[in-house]
Amino acid sequence: MAYTVGGKSNTQSKQASNHVRSFDVQKEVSQANISQANILNNQISAPAKVLGTHTFSIPKAGYYVDHINPTDNTINRLVPNPIFDLDDVQEQSSNIIYELLPKEPKLPDAPPVSLNVYVANWSRVHNFGGVTDASRDPRIEKISDWTVGQWKHRHKWPAVATLDPTYVFYTQDPGLFYTQQVISHYEKGLDGNLQPVMVDDNDIVWKLDGKEVHRGWYMDLSAMSRTVQVIMEQAVIVPKLLSVEANNDAGMIRKEIKFAAIDSDDGGLISGDDETDNFTSTLEGQFIADEDPSSDDFRSAVFWPDPRYGARDMYIRFYFNGWGTGKSKRRKFRKTTAYFKVDGKEQNYVNGEWVYDKWQRKDKRAKRHQDAIKAFPEIYNDNGYIKDKYANKGGSQLSSINVTDWTDGRKSALFVDEPEYGSSYLFKFKKKPGPFDLSMYLSFRVRKGGWFSKRHTRYWSKTLTYDGGELNIDTPLQPIDLGVVNIGYSHKD
Repeated sequence: MAYTVGGKSNTQSKQASNHVRSFDVQKEVSQANISQANILNNQISAPAKVLGTHTFSIPKAGYYVDHINPTDNTINRLVPNPIFDLDDVQEQSSNIIYELLPKEPKLPDAPPVSLNVYVANWSRVHNFGGVTDASRDPRIEKISDWTVGQWKHRHKWPAVATLDPTYVFYTQDPGLFYTQQVISHYEKGLDGNLQPVMVDDNDIVWKLDGKEVHRGWYMDLSAMSRTVQVIMEQAVIVPKLLSVEANNDAGMIRKEIKFAAIDSDDGGLISGDDETDNFTSTLEGQFIADEDPSSDDFRSAVFWPDPRYGARDMYIRFYFNGWGTGKSKRRKFRKTTAYFKVDGKEQNYVNGEWVYDKWQRKDKRAKRHQDAIKAFPEIYNDNGYIKDKYANKGGSQLSSINVTDWTDGRKSALFVDEPEYGSSYLFKFKKKPGPFDLSMYLSFRVRKGGWFSKRHTRYWSKTLTYDGGELNIDTPLQPIDLGVVNIGYSHKD
């Protein structure tokens, strides 16, 4: 086999060198055989090459290959220069100059690319610039228009199908604000495809009226206070501004949410109907943020039923000052109607005489005796009279019969001993957590002076308002005693 070293063939090396050794592994090689080998070498183009340059040092040694008996050849020589397979070298070679290539960008190289914000537990949507998808119209007449299952998905409709809405909550309802798909940037994954990289929760900042109030993927505002004023039967809305900012190393994006709060009694001033109960009381629960990574609703809003949003039994009595004296004759009360309302809705209308009357034997025959005896038999003796320790007392002992004391220094409505103190109709109504008001009104005409004087209206009117969060989910789930309310009278033409 012929080969080339440093650009010279093995026969050329032999002629150029004065120190040529010849050998054969079996016997001395004849001159004729050597000549024949050289002829063959010159005819055969070398298939192998040795990497190097023309300055390659050629060892002072020659090698003769017996082409006639090739199997008898054994050639072993350590070459001081490394030898590589040409195909391997070509596979590894590249003409790219890496210093001139553009550097890989440092990510993120731009502010976050997406920020979706949703709101739950709202009751109305106000002042939005139209509906972009008629199948997702968020306008409702009342909260119960949608079931809990529908609210789970439809609470997102204002965010996806309206322009710049103002969310209106009912007072004492909690507001839930949360984000989804807050994407910082995209990076190539192991499979070569782009994968989203999310903004860290601690880099999501919530600001209320410009002041930072929270960090995280969601925020709760519990027990909303009234922000909407009602002036001449018109709702004056000055919304609060809540902003959420998503940050990364390259910048920030922001979205703003406008919201307000109004009593459910005035909900119709925004749209739809007035309502007795707020959102959480109507549905007896609220939407909360799902923080369970194993949940199908992780990082979304889920409904949490809460028995604390159930209704409480309320008890109250009214006494009309001046009853039965002067021009406020008993027969006057008998001929008129007393109107008892809760949140503006009529609960009872009874004969005025029944509201405050002296107990008589006919009252017993009419079963108007001891109105509380069925609900609270433990406070009565076997003869039907109230026990002495309770009779006509205040509210200090109500806790002993598992009743919440809201008497506010008045006599207890439940502890009135009707045969002794006077009948006084015991009003009962149910109320779920949230603000409310109640009122009593009664009136009749009387003369201003003697028989020939003009008449005017004598009326008894009283309104009690509870809008400071008195009735909330932490209020014990048991009856509440509002006490005995005395009502003075006034006159109007």
